[in-house]
Amino acid sequence: MSTSEPTDLTKLLSEIQNPEKSHVDLIKRRAKGSLQWFLEKDSKTHPVHDNNDLKFFICGEEGFAAIEKDIRAAVSSIDLVLWGFDPGMELVRSGKVWPRGTTYGDLLTAKAREGVKVRLLIWYGGDLPLVGYVPFVQFLSKEVGNVPDIGTLSGVSLNGVLWPKRLSDLKAPSTAGKSRTEVIAIRQEYCNKWWEAALHDYFPNLEIRLRKAHPEPIAKSVRKYLPGAVKTITESGGMIHVGTHHQKPILIDYAPDTENAGKANSCGYVMGLNSVTEYWDTVAHRFNDPLRELSPEGAYWTKAWHRKPLRDYAIRVQGEALYCLNKNFVEGWDNASGYGLAHGASVFSRSLEKQRRSVRPEHLPVPPGARCRAQVLRTFPEKEDATILKAYILAAANAVNYIYVENQYFQLDDWPRLIKKMRGQYCEAMMQAGAKPADIAPLNIFVVIPQAERGQMVPATYDTINQLGFGQSMGAYDSWCRGGARVSPTLAAASSRTR
Repeated sequence: MSTSEPTDLTKLLSEIQNPEKSHVDLIKRRAKGSLQWFLEKDSKTHPVHDNNDLKFFICGEEGFAAIEKDIRAAVSSIDLVLWGFDPGMELVRSGKVWPRGTTYGDLLTAKAREGVKVRLLIWYGGDLPLVGYVPFVQFLSKEVGNVPDIGTLSGVSLNGVLWPKRLSDLKAPSTAGKSRTEVIAIRQEYCNKWWEAALHDYFPNLEIRLRKAHPEPIAKSVRKYLPGAVKTITESGGMIHVGTHHQKPILIDYAPDTENAGKANSCGYVMGLNSVTEYWDTVAHRFNDPLRELSPEGAYWTKAWHRKPLRDYAIRVQGEALYCLNKNFVEGWDNASGYGLAHGASVFSRSLEKQRRSVRPEHLPVPPGARCRAQVLRTFPEKEDATILKAYILAAANAVNYIYVENQYFQLDDWPRLIKKMRGQYCEAMMQAGAKPADIAPLNIFVVIPQAERGQMVPATYDTINQLGFGQSMGAYDSWCRGGARVSPTLAAASSRTR
């Protein structure tokens, strides 16, 4: 449990909100107004775009299938911002044994051979030097699961697997007739070879740039927006010293040349789906589904164990909002730090921002019937950008009837504190206006989250749900906090079931 002074988010809310004057009808004693849903004060850097078509996809099966379809239709460029990239994952799957479809690595290299420019901007964390040619042997990236491999099995023979003499011709091999152990090992070897080829520029028209998160701007952003969020040394390390670039947008055919303009598939994605195999699942979330990846954990040699179910989302974007997706990408691409002297932007790099500067929002193709308004937000400490946090605060302040939340993490206890404070002010104002407590409808809050992934995530998760009165749903840790048991956060994570 935390003892530090919490952050009062109502102060940030006052900076976000745009005051509005509403005229009162003195006869009917009524006034009309509109709630502010967009960050209007940030519109210069994050413009609100009209004329967009948005499609919502639930889980990896739906989202990745749409992504593969759009990538196959690309004629000019494919730009991916990645937290991690697994070249061995299949976006569309059938069958029960890897490869169950075209791997992501093969899909991108095939498009690159067609002449489509493919760019991968990948977070690669920490300050340790690049080891060998596979970037994800880096300790920090591996520790948080930002790796393409699913475990290297020593002593497994790969006899009978035919690899091309030239890595530029690499394709995922067949694993027909292979044991589960051999399939895992062959998949790992394919990923290693793909990374070796990609980082040596063996694939034509495919370029990778690596970037890391910098502790100094992260610390500055935390001090500015969430000064009470860092309560322990563990949280300081997790938020500041091992911070990540968690963006995952995709941009396709943004600025095609004249020859390809007429057939360009201009679209993008904003999503929670990571481009790693753990994020592929169906909406059914079946137990031990063979469409999910084989797991090297546990007794994998006795039974085919598959990775756990996982739920996440993707939004497909067409229209003027692609302008801001491109702005985010070129900023990251042109400023990628790389590692050592490789895989980053340099003084000799040609600026992608300058190449695309002439493209304006009104130049972007708009599909028929596109009427959605959209504002692209992000967390980017290097630019002092915390617009996602601002949007959470604004949306919560507007709630009257209910708030429904699905999130991979629920670890900011200042947010429910804000909701309770705003609700208290609302109820007080209603009663001052003559309403009785029974006349005020309750605010219902629905929170759907997974159990904490790691022991060090338990305290912040507990503090947050405890603010809503449901700390007891994390039974073992709740008992420990109340003095009724002695259990470590790691054991509590294993025993708790958060609802």
